[in-house]
Amino acid sequence: MSDNTLKQWAMANAVLVSWFEHFELSESQYHIPHCCEEGELIKEWFVKVGTADILLTLISTSAAVMLQVRTSVFELSECDSKEGLYEQLLELNATELSCCAFGLEDGEVVVVSDRSMTNVNLQQVIQMIQTVSDTAHSYKNILQAKN
Repeated sequence: MSDNTLKQWAMANAVLVSWFEHFELSESQYHIPHCCEEGELIKEWFVKVGTADILLTLISTSAAVMLQVRTSVFELSECDSKEGLYEQLLELNATELSCCAFGLEDGEVVVVSDRSMTNVNLQQVIQMIQTVSDTAHSYKNILQAKN
């Protein structure tokens, strides 16, 4: 890893530690041990924000240090009309959502947001995590009722 990458990693990690401190949470209590893959630095935490179980992933690749925030909305098995759901998710991504998107992963509808951690401050991380939590909460019943 280059010195610049390690510096960016340290700065990004410090912002996330600040997020935990801001909410009086122990960063180490929520950390998920993870091994590095192919020279990439990866760190993950699993936290509850509002009603959402949020996975925070900090990853450093050769391109950038990125933060991904993800939560499950509901399982696809709870849905009767998958084709209608897929269409609705794409329409919501294009017309209503900002700073996050719906996706599908491991049989679940998820909300995901990711961004480079270059020059990101605590308030931007708070907003990013809250947006994902609020989006999952706001759309869960709407999506399930229509599908």
